[in-house]
Amino acid sequence: LVVGEGITRIGSAFMSYSNVETVVFAENGSLKEIGNTAFYESTKLQSINLPDTLTYISNMAFGKCSKLDTVILSANANSVHPQAFKECADNLKLYGKSEYAKEYAETNGINYEKFDPTVIRLYGQTRFETSLMIADEIKALRGGKKFDSIIIARGSDSATGKNFADALAGSYLAYVKNAPILMANTNDQTHRVDNAAELKAYIAANMVEGGTVYLLGLDQAIPASFDAQLSEYSVKRLGGATRYETNLAILEEAGISGGELIVCTGDNFPDSLSASAAKRPILLVDGSSGELRAEQKAFIESCDLDKIYVIGGEQAISAALEEKLEAHGEVKRLGGEDRFHTSVMVAEEFFTAPKSAVVAYSHLYPDGLCGGL
Repeated sequence: LVVGEGITRIGSAFMSYSNVETVVFAENGSLKEIGNTAFYESTKLQSINLPDTLTYISNMAFGKCSKLDTVILSANANSVHPQAFKECADNLKLYGKSEYAKEYAETNGINYEKFDPTVIRLYGQTRFETSLMIADEIKALRGGKKFDSIIIARGSDSATGKNFADALAGSYLAYVKNAPILMANTNDQTHRVDNAAELKAYIAANMVEGGTVYLLGLDQAIPASFDAQLSEYSVKRLGGATRYETNLAILEEAGISGGELIVCTGDNFPDSLSASAAKRPILLVDGSSGELRAEQKAFIESCDLDKIYVIGGEQAISAALEEKLEAHGEVKRLGGEDRFHTSVMVAEEFFTAPKSAVVAYSHLYPDGLCGGL
């Protein structure tokens, strides 16, 4: 449910809307009030981040939202009815931005925590340096333990502008191997990796002896000359003649047996970028064609899947392709009005109570991809 910019008050319009899972408020909205029983018995709603323009929440506005366990109260809220959150989840926690929020929670027996996120910026002078900074943060989150594997993918642009596919396909492998993804600065004119020295130094300092370096893509993606510079390590190249074949090679290396699969278009990166931290395998497809490649169909059939998530609207993944996927398991589409809304839907679906979040630029892929912490 998207609450647009012109809405100032919500009445009981969504009472007993049991299919509402996510409520998104316009960034520049003007919502002031949520009225009596506005979202009463919205039984799938789990969390809500209320806009700072909101000042008033009425009786039973979120009453009997039985799964609602996280509420971020707006900074300017100064009048919230005592029963606004009556009969929500037993472990309901209210995150507040003001003293009023704390007083309200304590008075009404709701668990309270101050909303005061720590913001850490990870960056370098280039996308290639930024990937190293992010890898350092991943290592720190592991208690300083060295990596058993490190993944290297092409991070430089080309005339086609479609160099994102291998790196994004590698996100699930990064999760399985608990490995960072480093960006290689490939030079098409000289057919070399311009930041080879920096990558080699990082591997030497941060990977265990006998570890594995994964190179994503064939020689066109990362030049074969780079392999020779890594002769002291175990190097495994995962690639195919197309981005789709490379994608399958990566998934086969990661290993999949049942569970859930994410399907994204291979023609653009925002949807798969949003899904890259979901800890699930991502299959890239020609979304507009309405067809699966024979090898993709065989792969899906071999996985014994419980659920397939289609990311993006019908311009990204056609309805015809979605219908074909339904033959292989339950299908759920997560597609918003634009890449930003879709990213919120993905976050709400796969991260119900996150303790951290990563924010990245949406018009280029490298920083967001490497930031799948």
